[in-house]
Amino acid sequence: IISEICEYSYGIFAYWEMGLNVYPNPTKDIVNVNAPAQINNIEVYNIAGQKLSVYNVNNMTAQIDVTELANGIYFLKINTENGMVTKKFNVVK
Repeated sequence: IISEICEYSYGIFAYWEMGLNVYPNPTKDIVNVNAPAQINNIEVYNIAGQKLSVYNVNNMTAQIDVTELANGIYFLKINTENGMVTKKFNVVK
């Protein structure tokens, strides 16, 4: 029974996550985030796992200014009313 619940829950989450878009990737200045649910906040992390910034959003869309970030790989931890998703993005200038 537990495996059925996990599969069912994962299926719902995977479906919800498909509606979440982070673009352009790679980027040099702005990252756009669109979600099928209200975004509470977005946290930006570097490849070492250090939290660089937090943006309070309270909307279904957000624009994150990354002009101050150096070239590299970063992560967005997107906290919504439906759960949390982490997305990777690259900064290339």
